[in-house]
Amino acid sequence: MISLRPDQEDVRTKLRVALRSSSSVLTFAPTGFGKTVLAAALIKMIFAAGKRVIFCVHRVDLIVQTAKTFEKFGIPFSYIAAGHHYNPYHRVYIASIATLRNRLGKIPAHYVMVDEAHLSAATGWAAVALHYKETGAKLIGYTGSPERLDGKPLGDVWDTMVLGPSMRWLIDNEKLSRYRPFAPAGLDTSGLHSRGNEFIPSELEELMAGKAVIANAVKHWKNIARGKRTIGFAPSVALAEKYAAEFRDKGVMAVALDGNTPQPDRKSAFVGFADRQIEIIFNCGLFCEGFDLSAQVDRDVTIECTMDNSPSQSLAKVLQKWGRCLRWDGTGIPHIILDMVGGFARHGFPDDDREWSLEGRKTSDSSVDILTCPKCFATHALAPRCTECGHVYPVKERASLGVGRILNEVDAAIVEIDPAAERREREASRREQAWALADDVLNDRDPKLSKGMKSQLEALIKQATAKGFKSPEKWAAHIITARQAKAAERNGAGS
Repeated sequence: MISLRPDQEDVRTKLRVALRSSSSVLTFAPTGFGKTVLAAALIKMIFAAGKRVIFCVHRVDLIVQTAKTFEKFGIPFSYIAAGHHYNPYHRVYIASIATLRNRLGKIPAHYVMVDEAHLSAATGWAAVALHYKETGAKLIGYTGSPERLDGKPLGDVWDTMVLGPSMRWLIDNEKLSRYRPFAPAGLDTSGLHSRGNEFIPSELEELMAGKAVIANAVKHWKNIARGKRTIGFAPSVALAEKYAAEFRDKGVMAVALDGNTPQPDRKSAFVGFADRQIEIIFNCGLFCEGFDLSAQVDRDVTIECTMDNSPSQSLAKVLQKWGRCLRWDGTGIPHIILDMVGGFARHGFPDDDREWSLEGRKTSDSSVDILTCPKCFATHALAPRCTECGHVYPVKERASLGVGRILNEVDAAIVEIDPAAERREREASRREQAWALADDVLNDRDPKLSKGMKSQLEALIKQATAKGFKSPEKWAAHIITARQAKAAERNGAGS
């Protein structure tokens, strides 16, 4: 029997309070917090009250993981999923979202829980959510990254959001592992173009398939992370295979898994990985969400390193990848994040302070090329096939993109980054910008500054002066730039 930690119990209490006034509640907590455990504890209470509940997942691996957690809680359950037995007399179900969508109207529920709920605005998920909302069921979502790739509002599905503890708090309190971030001096992605707030897959694959890029990945991993259980991320299934082959050629036992890998082969790979017979597993999108190695092999083992070889403009996707190696293993030894593609520079660090909203992000392009798979309902950037299940989309004529682009390879040394020092440097830079802004406003040097900003700054200076602050102008400018930074983060302009 599993007991909730105090921080998990606190989130459960917040969730129960929110459900009194809202019909749909999204629960956010960082990857590795134990959201499935939290859900199981709540389901046990719901079951004891005689209610029916459905827990929805989007991959076969997650069905197996969830079942093992429910068994530890002593929850009797059945399945709504292809290849699994369905018992209509049960009151708790683990459901594949694809199967459940095909049975809408046939299986009633008082509560519907959605795992990886940042996917819930996708067509298939949204249809399930809308149906059960209309029947009066309560919806509860769980996510480690409450933001969609295309910036579409999650508020279209969820009424309110409950926030768990921050990643930094979980690390400081030994609920998640400390980490050592490494990044090369530079991988040139300036030649990449974007569609739908994400890099174009064909260009991405061309860049990351370069011989120097792959050779650098092998060299850096051997120097920094040899002996660590490592999950590697590649931009395509073909490249995952290519990376694994290159590592094997250099004497490292590596394999590549994808959505079409038979379940027995996956299981065998996971066991070999846990036993350190396999050192690296490469994948394309397969382990971004929800993957728990311990649940797969029925013993406590952790992923000790992630190697990201797939650049992304999605903060949500990157946080999911980094989070794979942050589960607490009890040793206190920092795990390793090898960022080969500029993720830290683009998105900040895993435990940076961030503001999340159900309102979504503004996008610069109104025509967003985000695909929702009609087979498994996964949502992903423009690609010829689904990154989850491998479904091939019909060929569509598209305008030629990126004519004359140049993709450069950089054979760069990899360095360890000090997140605290980087944050201090960012803060110092922001202060300098704030002071320069204040000087420009007060001396009317920049005619482009809006009257609204000037009036805000003057009001803040007046407020600071009344409170007796030592440098009212600098304080006021700091507040203005901090507000601008938060607005930029909410709108997807940076971290």
